[in-house]
Amino acid sequence: MDEPLANNTEEPNITETKGRLRRRLITLACMLIAAGLVAAVTPDDSALTKPYAYISAALGGLYFVAWSVSFWPQVLLNKQRKTTVGLSPDFAVLNAFAFAAYSAYTLALYASPRIRHQYKRHHDHAPEVRFADVLFCLHALLLSSVTVGQIAYYDGFAKQKPSRPARYGLAALALYVAGTAIVGHEALQILYALSYCRNQRRVDGVILREVISRRRRGRAK
Repeated sequence: MDEPLANNTEEPNITETKGRLRRRLITLACMLIAAGLVAAVTPDDSALTKPYAYISAALGGLYFVAWSVSFWPQVLLNKQRKTTVGLSPDFAVLNAFAFAAYSAYTLALYASPRIRHQYKRHHDHAPEVRFADVLFCLHALLLSSVTVGQIAYYDGFAKQKPSRPARYGLAALALYVAGTAIVGHEALQILYALSYCRNQRRVDGVILREVISRRRRGRAK
């Protein structure tokens, strides 16, 4: 009588494994379709011959989709767990601020005739910002903002608030942008300040991950 019970126990595991594999294949197919759509709407690079231009557009589409998809697991995991405990509020807040700055920078270079004229005057060519770049920034800003909202909604910043260095760093970046806006002679300088905020967040992110990893290793001991 033990054998039927063993078989019944294995069947759900097999079914669950097949369902997980099916979901992964569907996700991969959707990523490839999205990459193809992005590649199709991306303008050809006039400096490349046709075959290389198509390859460049396809790789750009895959890059866009891979990075965009990477924002979703954390948001879905937070929703499933109904908590954000374990997620660094420092990283979430700095990430949202960085993508807000990067989105403003990218959108202005793409859509503002005034900014594009200033850029061309300084660099002797138009800014090489594409529609896919704008989509990526806005999508990243949306999901990073949702992540911050989940921290506030599920647990509250009183339970796990950003650390003092993160708050000081965020204030310093905001003051840097505000100071540039006051003393700058043209709007392009403000955009450069916003782009520096995005680059600084990358450095802060690496340092932050290392600090968090060391703290967790210390607690595990």
